[in-house]
Amino acid sequence: MRKTSISTAYFRDGKIDWGMIESSGFEFAEARCEDILPEDDPAEIENVKRELEKHSLKLSSLHSFLRGVDISSEDKWLRTKSLRELEKSIVTASRLSCKNVIVHLSGRLKRGCDRRQCLENGFASIREAEKMADDFSVELLLENLPSGYLISNENEIDEALSRGTKLCFDLGHALITKIDPLKFCSNKKNSIKAAHIHFNDSLSDSHSAFRGDDDLKLVKEMSELLLPDASFVLEMKTEERLSDLYLTIEKISGNNIKPEGGI
Repeated sequence: MRKTSISTAYFRDGKIDWGMIESSGFEFAEARCEDILPEDDPAEIENVKRELEKHSLKLSSLHSFLRGVDISSEDKWLRTKSLRELEKSIVTASRLSCKNVIVHLSGRLKRGCDRRQCLENGFASIREAEKMADDFSVELLLENLPSGYLISNENEIDEALSRGTKLCFDLGHALITKIDPLKFCSNKKNSIKAAHIHFNDSLSDSHSAFRGDDDLKLVKEMSELLLPDASFVLEMKTEERLSDLYLTIEKISGNNIKPEGGI
């Protein structure tokens, strides 16, 4: 049965309600490092672990630190600092019994940067981080990114795959960069271990919820294409009730529905 989880991005005020996640039906969540470690205090990891256990939740994935991070940077200081942030994400995932860490290969690219050099820098950072990830039994999943970032086009994604990496396929980003989601999932299903589910107007990365039947049909067809062990993560910033999101994703991902209830 496919894992379906909710990203802590849902709680836009930064106050994660783990009880709401549980009572809405979810058994899994994807935590963003900035959301669970806002003060960058490693002692907080144990508090998060207790909350997860209290509410019978597990992490399907951990999103690595984002703010001020660019593992592809031409600035050696920033790249080194960013690599250390990724390593902290790996340790955090291990302490929370989470096997997958979602990684951005770059921050927003600066005007005039050497894209090829940045790409090589990013891949070199991933190779270094993978050594540590292996030691902690954690796998790094590269996320396809919006325009203005690395691996926002299929050529760069294919190069990443040729280097042995696995993917978190971000549907919302694919819509912005004009990647055909169904063709992509069909051709690369063996490399996709997680999928971020959210929508937009094909112009801005709004992380919108399902907008209608076409969105539901698209995700249902994606679910039929991807391998059963690829998790679905609702990475939506929305006012929609969490329990309604749970019921929607469970129906279209082919999972069994729990009795209704929750927040």
